[in-house]
Amino acid sequence: MAAKLEVPLANDQIRADVYIETLGQTYGVELQCAPLTTAEFNVRHNFYHDARISDVWLLGKRHFLHRKIKQIHLDLLRTNADWGSYLIEVDSFGHLFRLKYNIQQDDLSRNCRYQTQQFALDEQGLLALKQFRPRKLLNYRYDYVAGSNYLKQQVRQQTALGKQLSLLCYERGIPVLELAESELVGYRKPGKDVYLLARIAQKKGKKNSQLTGVISLKNC
Repeated sequence: MAAKLEVPLANDQIRADVYIETLGQTYGVELQCAPLTTAEFNVRHNFYHDARISDVWLLGKRHFLHRKIKQIHLDLLRTNADWGSYLIEVDSFGHLFRLKYNIQQDDLSRNCRYQTQQFALDEQGLLALKQFRPRKLLNYRYDYVAGSNYLKQQVRQQTALGKQLSLLCYERGIPVLELAESELVGYRKPGKDVYLLARIAQKKGKKNSQLTGVISLKNC
């Protein structure tokens, strides 16, 4: 495996923090510490794609995932069969790679749950990270009472979620504040549309009004 630092690529339009060639494959590794917009990420990702280089994104301290998912997490999120949805962080102070995997987002908010595994910030740790296979992906327990209370709060405060849910329930003759806890979905794949809105939209309406379509609310 050959690795080089600060390598210009795509006619010097991007610069990989680490460029790796191994077993006939090439990788551009980006350690993201500075702010990054979705548009900026897409430009850089497309440069890698067009150059047939696999881009690997690592999160610096500024962007560590905590309780809430942000747009940069959605942009850099990856998924595989072993880890589910995941992000990889670099903790330079603790000398660690930190894998946050099985990331699931609350269906009603940006809150999230995830599992964590740490590895040494060296070549052996990188190899261990690559070979890591968790025993199982946890099924997170959801607090349906808290979810119901949060939903009612959104309706009363007429937030974006509250307004959309109120509209859907109105069109179907459903008392929005009487939605049962059993209607709640719990968690969704990060960044996907709110499942509860789709579930309510599928119900047969008692009124003759027709919706123009379900409004997407991915990142409430």
